[in-house]
Amino acid sequence: MSSESEESETYDSGDKIIEETQEQTNEDQKQDSKKRKYEHKKENGSDEKETKIFRRELYKAPTVEELNQLRETEILFNSNLFRLQTDELLKEVAVKQKRKREIGTWLEKFETFLNNLPEHTDQKFSDFEACVGTLNTPKLKGVLKQIAKNKPNTLKSDQDASIKFLKPCSVNTVGLYKINATIGPVLNIMLNVVMPKACFNEKDYLNGRYAVKRGLYLSYIASYLKNANMTNKICYTHLNGNNLIPILQVTSENVKNTTFKILLTPEENIFKLSRFDPDKSNLRASYFNSLLDQNITETDNSVTPFYNSVVLNDLTLAVNDRFRQNLITDMKGATDGLILLTIWLRQRELIDGYGGFNDELLYSLVAYLANVNKINKHMSSYQVIRNVWTYLLQSTWDTEGVTMADDKINLPVFHAHYDTVFVDRTGHYNLTSNLSLNVYLKVKYEAGLAINYLDESKMNSFQALFMTSMPFYIQYDAVINIFNNKSGFDKVYNEVEDKNKLDTLGYKYPMVVKSILEGLKIGLNDRVLYIVPKLQCSEIWNIGTQYVENKMAVSVGLHLDFANMFNIVDKGPLAYDSLAAQFRKFWGEKAELRRFKDGSICEAVFWPTSNVNDKRKISKLIVEYVLESKFNIKNYNIIYDQFDPILEIYKAPAIEEGNMKVIHLFDEVAKMLRELNLPLSISAVQGTCDAFCHTDAFPPTPMNYRSGKKVTFETDNNILFKGDIDLKVAPKYIVPVEGIIQMVHHSKWPNNIEAMSKLRTAFYIQISEMLKKNSHIKCNPKEEHLDILYKGLVFRFVLFHPKQIPLLKKHMDTKGIVSFRDTEDSVVAEQNYVVLPKVVGALSGIHSQYPSYGPGTALIKRWLNSQLIDESHISNTVVNLLNASLYLNSAPYSQCILPQMAFLRFLKLLVQHDWNMQMLVVNFNNEITKEQIDVAESDFQKNREEYPALYIITPYDFKSLLTQNAPSKQIMQRISILAKQCITVIETNIYSESLFNVMSFFKPNLTGYNVVIHLQPLLNPRRHEAIISDFESKLLPKYEENKEDRIPIVKFNPVDLYLRDLRRHYDNFALFFHDSYGGDVIAVLWKPTVCQQTDFKISEVEGKKLVSKEKLQVNINSIIEDFYILGTGVIKSIEKM
Repeated sequence: MSSESEESETYDSGDKIIEETQEQTNEDQKQDSKKRKYEHKKENGSDEKETKIFRRELYKAPTVEELNQLRETEILFNSNLFRLQTDELLKEVAVKQKRKREIGTWLEKFETFLNNLPEHTDQKFSDFEACVGTLNTPKLKGVLKQIAKNKPNTLKSDQDASIKFLKPCSVNTVGLYKINATIGPVLNIMLNVVMPKACFNEKDYLNGRYAVKRGLYLSYIASYLKNANMTNKICYTHLNGNNLIPILQVTSENVKNTTFKILLTPEENIFKLSRFDPDKSNLRASYFNSLLDQNITETDNSVTPFYNSVVLNDLTLAVNDRFRQNLITDMKGATDGLILLTIWLRQRELIDGYGGFNDELLYSLVAYLANVNKINKHMSSYQVIRNVWTYLLQSTWDTEGVTMADDKINLPVFHAHYDTVFVDRTGHYNLTSNLSLNVYLKVKYEAGLAINYLDESKMNSFQALFMTSMPFYIQYDAVINIFNNKSGFDKVYNEVEDKNKLDTLGYKYPMVVKSILEGLKIGLNDRVLYIVPKLQCSEIWNIGTQYVENKMAVSVGLHLDFANMFNIVDKGPLAYDSLAAQFRKFWGEKAELRRFKDGSICEAVFWPTSNVNDKRKISKLIVEYVLESKFNIKNYNIIYDQFDPILEIYKAPAIEEGNMKVIHLFDEVAKMLRELNLPLSISAVQGTCDAFCHTDAFPPTPMNYRSGKKVTFETDNNILFKGDIDLKVAPKYIVPVEGIIQMVHHSKWPNNIEAMSKLRTAFYIQISEMLKKNSHIKCNPKEEHLDILYKGLVFRFVLFHPKQIPLLKKHMDTKGIVSFRDTEDSVVAEQNYVVLPKVVGALSGIHSQYPSYGPGTALIKRWLNSQLIDESHISNTVVNLLNASLYLNSAPYSQCILPQMAFLRFLKLLVQHDWNMQMLVVNFNNEITKEQIDVAESDFQKNREEYPALYIITPYDFKSLLTQNAPSKQIMQRISILAKQCITVIETNIYSESLFNVMSFFKPNLTGYNVVIHLQPLLNPRRHEAIISDFESKLLPKYEENKEDRIPIVKFNPVDLYLRDLRRHYDNFALFFHDSYGGDVIAVLWKPTVCQQTDFKISEVEGKKLVSKEKLQVNINSIIEDFYILGTGVIKSIEKM
C-alpha cells in the first residue's frame, strides 16, 4: 500500500509540474503582451514612470512557476537533441494525409461490399464436413462449396448444428490506427467485422462450436471478397500467432504498403461473460478425444482458461476498444508515446508473435495509466514513455495483477490459471492470457535499461532506444535452436497434463515451449537471469489451401548471470528434505551427496573443470543434459562457443591462464626492481603489452632456451647468431614482456635529451649488475632498453622520465628563441610512455570486471589478422579500445558474458557506427564529463578533416594519439565491409540446422589483390599460430628452471623484417596486407596513382619508367622484381592476380 501511495505521489508531483508549466505559459504570454504594449508606448513618448515599472517586472526574482518550469526542463531532457530526434522520428513514421484518404476510400468500398453480401441460412456443419463423424448430406453448390473449400482450419464441433450466413452488423477500425498511432511505412490496420446475433445459438460457447462458426463465417466473407476486385492478395493468418484465432489478411493495389487484417467478433451480449471466467470449463474430454483421437480423462479441475480467453478476446474487443479510445483520443502525448513504445518493442523483437507484448496490450497499458491518472493530456510523449517504463519496471503482473474494471475482481482466481494478470474493462478477460512470463520479465528488464539510458547524460539514448535494431541472436549470451524434432516434442507434449491438452484443443506449441523453458530454468537455476523464447511470427496461407502447421521449431535466448555461471557445484536441498527426491530424479546419476563448509549435507551436482574456459562451458553442458536426457531432443544446436576453438589452435595454456601467468611473473620482477638500492629509487614499474590487458591471443609462455648450434652460439648471458649463415629454418619466435620503469623526480636530471639518453643507459647497466649480483638473474642492457630473463620469460624494460617529452618538444630557432611544439619523437614518446600505460591499466580493470573482454578481444584480433589487417593497419591497442567501448557503453544490449557474443557485437559496431561522422568515446570510470564530450564532439564536427579517420577519446588522451597514423579511412571502410559480410552470413544461417562454417570467417579472400607473395613456411617462425596450417601444433614442453638458460634472440621474424622493408620502400606505390599470426602470404594492392602517368621530373623517377618523352609511369614489373630481390630466401613465389 505504501509503495502505491509513493508511486502516486511521484506521478502527482509530475502532474503538478505540468499544470504549473501550463500556467506559466499563459503568464509568459501575458508578459509578452505587456512588453509589446510597453514598446509601443515608448515609441509614442510614454512617460518615464511606466518604463521603470516595467523594468522592475523584467528584473524581479523568478517566480515559483518559473523555477518549476526550469526544473521540469532539466529533469525531462538531458539533451535538447533527444527531443528534436523524437519529433523527427514521429514525423517520419506518421501516416500521410494522402494515404489516409486512400485507406478511407477502400474502407468505404469494403463496407459497401459487406452490406451487399448475399445471405445463406440453415446450413448444417456436416454440409461443410466440419462435424465429428460421417453424415449423409447433399453436396454443396456454388458459393457454399467455395466456403467449404476456403475454411481457415479443420476444427470440428461436437454437434451437427446449423449456421446462418447473414450480413455483418457493422465494420469498423480498431486498435492503434483509430487513434493515429499506427507506424509506417508498412501499415497494419485492424478491421472488426461484427457477426449478427442470429448466427449463434445459446450453447455455442461449448466444445468449439463458436470457433467452428467463426471459421466458416470468415470463409464466407473471404469467398465473396476474393471475387470482388477489391484486393490483389487475400490470405489467412493468425491473430498474434494464436492458432485458434484465424483472421483475413488483405492487400490492395489502390493502397500501397498497407495490410488490412479482418477479424470477426459477435454482437455484444450474446454470451454471458462470466461463463468464460478462468475457473470455468467449456470443453469436454469426450469432444477432445473424438476431435484429436486422444484418450484423456476429465477431472473436477479440468478448467479451460486458454480456450476461454480465445472466446473472450472476441467478446470484449469492442468494449475495450471504446474504453481505450475514449481515454486516449485527446492525448497527443499518449498517441505519440504509443508510437515510440511500439518502435522500442519492435526493435527488441518483443511485440510480434505468440507470447509477445503485442500492440493491443501496449495500447491497454497506456489506457490503464491514463485511467489511474498517471498519464494526462498535458504530458509530452517523452513523459508518457518515461512513465510507462517506470510503471513496467515497478509492475508485478506475475504476482499482483491489475485490472481496468471498476468492479472488484477476484485476482487470485486469475493468478491461479495465468502466469501474468492484467484484467480488461469487463473484469473477465485477462489481456495477458497469451503473454509469456519470460517475455514479460524481459520487457521489465528492458524498461529498467531504458530509464537508465534516459538518465545517462553522457550518451545518445535516442539511438539506443529507438534506432538500433537488436536481432534476437545478439541480444542474449546464448541461443538454443531446437529444430523439428517429432520424437522429442511428442515426449514433451505427452507429459503435459490432460487438462492442459484439453484447454488448448491440441495446439502444441504453447505447451511444448512452456515445458522446455521450465526444464531449462530448473537445470540452469541461478546461472541464468532470463530465458526468453523467440517469438514466432504468424503463419500466412492462401485461402482455398489447407492450413498445415509448419515444422515446429523453438529458439530460446539465455541471459546468463555472471555472478553464478562459473560455479562448479550446484547445491540442492538437504539430504532429508522432501525436495531431495525431485532433485535426484531430475539430475539422475549426476546427483550426489556432498558435505559443505557449513556442515550441511546436501544433494549436489559437481562439474569437473581444469581452467576458466571449462567453467564457462558448464551452462552449455547443463542445456545439453536437459534437452537430451529430460526431453529426448536430439536435433538442436546451441549458439554459445562456436568461435572458441579459434583461440585454441596453438597448443598452449588457455588465454586467461597464459596472460595471468605473465602478469604474475612480471609482478615478481617489478618487486625485485623496486627493492634495488639505486642512486634514484624506482617509483613505478608498469606493463604495457597486450598481456596486461588480458587480450594477447598468444601470451608469452615460459620455456627453456638453448642454442641451436648450427646458426647460433651462446655467450655468458645471451644466444646470438653466428657470422655469415644461410638460414633455412627460423628460430623460435620469442615475444618479450614489455614494461616501463619510472624513477622518482629529481632536480638533477639533465636538460639535454642526449645526456638523458646516456643516463638511462647507465641505469640499465647498473640495474643489470645489481640483479645479477643479488638474484643471479641474467640481463642484457642495451642503449634503448633492458632485457631480463626470469623464469622462462624475457622482460624488456624502458626507463622513462616525464622530462623527456618537453625535451623532445623543445625547439630553438636561428635567433636562439626556444619554443615547444609537437615533434614525431615527442608524439611517439607521449603515446608509448604516458597514454599507453594508463590505457593498459584501465583495460585491465575492464577485464577484471567482465572476464569475457580478454578472450573476446583476442578473438577479434584473430579475425582481423585472418583478413590480412595486421597491426600496421590498426594497432592492437586500438582494437582493445574499440571492444572496451562496448563494455563501457553496452547500450542497447546487456553486458557480454561470453567471448563469442563480444565478437558478434563488435562486428555489429563496425557495421552500424558512422566512423566518418561520429567519434568514439571510451570513458573509463566516467572521468570525461558531459561538457568535455560536447566540446570534443562539436570541434570534431566542425573540423573533421583535421582529425584521424578513427577518432577515439579517452580520459587520458583527447588528441587520439593512438590513431594518428592508423587506421586510414580506406582501412576502416574495408573492415566495415568485411564485418557486414560476416553478419550477413551469420544472420542467414544462425537458425538453420547446418549453422555456419566457423573457419570460413577466418579464411582471407585474395580476390581483388594485384599481387600475392607466397612465403617460405620454415622461415615463418609463427607458422604454428595460423588458423589453417599444414604444420601440426606441438605441445610446448613444460618449463623447468635451469641456470644454463640464456637470453634468446628476441622478436626475430624474417617475415616481419621483409614486410617492414616493403612498406618502407614501396609505401608510395602499394598497400601490403598480412596475417601476423602465422600467415603464409603477403597480399599487395596497388594504389590508384600507380596507373597514372605523370610529368617527367628528376625527383620522381624512382620506381618509374619513361613511357614517352615527357611522361613517367610506375614500372610494376620492375617493382615486382624488387620484391624478389628483397625477399631472397623468404619468398617461395610471387603470383600476379
